[in-house]
Amino acid sequence: MRLLMFHNGGTRLLGVARDGAPDEIIDVAAAANGSGAANMPSDILGVIDGGAGALDRLRELASSA
Repeated sequence: MRLLMFHNGGTRLLGVARDGAPDEIIDVAAAANGSGAANMPSDILGVIDGGAGALDRLRELASSA
């Protein structure tokens, strides 16, 4: 899993590229809204601040997206 920031319509968004599918970018906010997942970080610093728990939530979100 790779974390990245991307722009969509002038808005910076957190994304995840899954291992084995580097061209497929998951918009974390959109995926979290669609799945009802809570407490997702909105940027890379949020991931760092959230530590292992934030990474675990992102991995789970990416595997279900």
